[in-house]
Amino acid sequence: MRLIFAGTPDTALPLLEAVAALEDHEIVGVLTRPDAPRGRSKKLRPSQIAKRAEELSIPVYKPATLKDEAAHQLLDSLHADLAVVVAYGQIIPPPALAQLPKGWINVHYSLLPKWRGAAPVERAIEAGERETGVSIFQIEEGLDTGPIWDKQEVPISPSTDTPQLFEALNVKAAQMIGHVLAKIADGNEAPLPQEGTSSYAKMFNKAAQQVDWQRPAEEVSAKIRAFTPGAWSTHQGTRMKIASPTITAKTLPAGAIQATKKQLFVGTGTEALEIGQVAPAGKSWMSGAAWARGAHLDASSKMEEK
Repeated sequence: MRLIFAGTPDTALPLLEAVAALEDHEIVGVLTRPDAPRGRSKKLRPSQIAKRAEELSIPVYKPATLKDEAAHQLLDSLHADLAVVVAYGQIIPPPALAQLPKGWINVHYSLLPKWRGAAPVERAIEAGERETGVSIFQIEEGLDTGPIWDKQEVPISPSTDTPQLFEALNVKAAQMIGHVLAKIADGNEAPLPQEGTSSYAKMFNKAAQQVDWQRPAEEVSAKIRAFTPGAWSTHQGTRMKIASPTITAKTLPAGAIQATKKQLFVGTGTEALEIGQVAPAGKSWMSGAAWARGAHLDASSKMEEK
């Protein structure tokens, strides 16, 4: 089939690579979000998908919207059979959905209908789920409501964080996509309606990533892992990122800090957490113990409360 690939962030790169490697299909164009300010310089830079597509000699298109006549003409000009969407960042309007003979499919990182929406990976970890998965479904007008071509599970361990889970989900999705495209090309099967109770994975901002040390250890650990590398707290008024938590048998007052030569502990509403990695504002990641050695801690040291 002639395919369009629609994606923007670096988390979509493994799927672009997987689809591009399929011998029975050709990516005739990549849709990605327009160049955006990135880094400290805030210069306009292309998405990671745009850069990789150009390296693969695939034409790249960056429409600001798919709702206007220019987008309609673009889709017509590509003569594509199907579009594969992975974290594109735009809602596909109904006219565009109807424009391709075999429609649009989405690679979504949850076991639909659980965790429909923009942040399914983070919300699954935050909720303490022990499994999630990959759902590849036919896009329709509803938000992540379309019938499913394939759905497979991926476990979440008590130490899994969001970057690690994305990596596992990318591997699983790359294994699935070829089989799904073959089914669609054959035209002998139909996707199955979603079944079960739905939930919504709301997008989050920086404020939502702040750690509340008053909560139980399991909740605090889940939140830190869910929002890695963006989970944060403050110490002496300075913001710092926090990652790699481990629940211990130690107890400390909520937010209280205790350090040894090799370990950093912070109290929660129940057991204390060992904090494996921190990144003080403007600095690189370091071990919790290394930060503690330079932080001039004393018996009253604590993370500020939310």
